[in-house]
Amino acid sequence: MSVPVLERIETFAGASDADREAWLADRRGGVTATEQIVARFASKIMIDPETDCWYWQGHLSRTGYGEFWVGHERHTAHRWSYLLFVGPLPDELVLDHLCRNRGCVNPKHVEPVTNGENVLRGEGHSALNARKTHCVRNHPLPDERDGSGRRICRECKSEESRRWNEKNREKAAENTRRYREAHRDEINERKRARRAGR
Repeated sequence: MSVPVLERIETFAGASDADREAWLADRRGGVTATEQIVARFASKIMIDPETDCWYWQGHLSRTGYGEFWVGHERHTAHRWSYLLFVGPLPDELVLDHLCRNRGCVNPKHVEPVTNGENVLRGEGHSALNARKTHCVRNHPLPDERDGSGRRICRECKSEESRRWNEKNREKAAENTRRYREAHRDEINERKRARRAGR
């Protein structure tokens, strides 16, 4: 929809309940289905003049996002607002609330991003861990990840292995023996390659 419709919604959403009722009463005669939906949507918005957030006054999900029904389909209110005022959202993208207010449905306050980007911009465990530069003992964390996708502090891991080996010398010796036995050919091949490289 065009910008004038967006301005009309902002005006409608900021109006008093009595003004909204009067506006709806005047419009009910020849209102199209789309106009009815837009009017119903707008009636559930309260604009905060300080933040310009459009607070959703309708049903909120357990996670704090507004929910809006169109026919028999449930939509998250911020996605429906984006669809209404900006246009379709590609399937591979989600909307990130730049204002950090999940109940806001202002299409100017959301940005289409990948799900991964959205997670990293947030305040969850994944985002907080991704922003860490040092471990709990203040050692620098590497940029690369191990096989399980985690960043492991090399110094702490080394120290943990050294302590485990001291505590479990016999078990460590047995583990080393088993490893060498299982990987004998690979170990010998590495030794030959090192000798040949000299």
